[in-house]
Amino acid sequence: MERVVSILCSGMGLGVYIPSLLLDCRLSGRGIKTEVFVVESYFAQEKLDKLKESKKAFHNSFQVAVIGHKMAKGDILSNLDKNRIGELLKYWEDNKRRDFIMMSGHWYGILESYMERVGIKNLNIDAVRMDSDVAPSWRQFKNDKYYFNEVWLFDNNLKALPCRIPVNNAGLIPYKDRPDRFLVHGGGWGMGTYRGKIKELNEKGLFLDIVAYEKNEMEDDTSPANKYYLMDPDWSPWIKNRDGKHEFPPMYEVDQTGNLKALHAEGYQSIFDVCMKCKGIISKPGGGTLLDSLAAATPVIFIEPIAKHEQTNAALWEELGFGISYEKWVESGYSLDVLEEIHNKLIDKRSQLPDYTEEFVKKYGFSVK
Repeated sequence: MERVVSILCSGMGLGVYIPSLLLDCRLSGRGIKTEVFVVESYFAQEKLDKLKESKKAFHNSFQVAVIGHKMAKGDILSNLDKNRIGELLKYWEDNKRRDFIMMSGHWYGILESYMERVGIKNLNIDAVRMDSDVAPSWRQFKNDKYYFNEVWLFDNNLKALPCRIPVNNAGLIPYKDRPDRFLVHGGGWGMGTYRGKIKELNEKGLFLDIVAYEKNEMEDDTSPANKYYLMDPDWSPWIKNRDGKHEFPPMYEVDQTGNLKALHAEGYQSIFDVCMKCKGIISKPGGGTLLDSLAAATPVIFIEPIAKHEQTNAALWEELGFGISYEKWVESGYSLDVLEEIHNKLIDKRSQLPDYTEEFVKKYGFSVK
């Protein structure tokens, strides 16, 4: 039976979901069969409804998001529909699935159940961490028997980046050729204090590309310095498209009259094209933002973190010279020269790092086209 890589992710944060789709595209491009599984697809309906409520509450209130992350225990077994999980384990077993990339710790208990069914002997499981510290979904994860090959893309203990996940194969845009614009967003769920920075930045004469998550977020902004991009509010990562595939978030460019123009990109999230052209990303320090920063060699200007793992992300990125806190950037006088120095450091580091996809293929002996 042909080998298939099962990529296990979560839609609770797009900093896990989007890199999972990137791996899916990059492995598929090498002729390796893949399948993506989103853990929320196996939630009981009432638990999924609760998750949607939390997502809205976290977006609307920074304080609520902080409290929610502090309370998260990382154990979602009680949220799962046991019958559907049973069907999933049988499906894996019938199809002799043995190659897994676990991008979210929420899959830990499910994979343990699969090990009990089929044994560990012939299983290859990479546990890929998208943050430099323990994120909520990994709080229950144990690797005391070393069944999992742990991969930290951002290793705070070693103060190093062992490998990277490229976003696309396009060449980098030189810093001097980029327009003086800044991408402002709140990660996948639109969390954080980013909206509170817009007026201040405009008063300093800065031009912004702002990601909106609801249509009403753009209504009161009449500044000609701002351009908006809307993530489809009706889209959910745990719902497949008409082709039966999980897809990147649909994004729209919004013109001055409020009309929407769909953005398109092949094999990656379309907003990354904006990230590649801007002078800096103003956002909270999520793992997905670090991945974009490295891939585009675009400096991150960090606003307040939501949780401890994001705080560690920011500290690591600053220590490596790849980002700067919002406060320090303000003290520099919103300096582009400081950001260009960071951009050059990102270019140097980016060129030194192996592609995780290639490392995975070699480690587990896949034949590629």
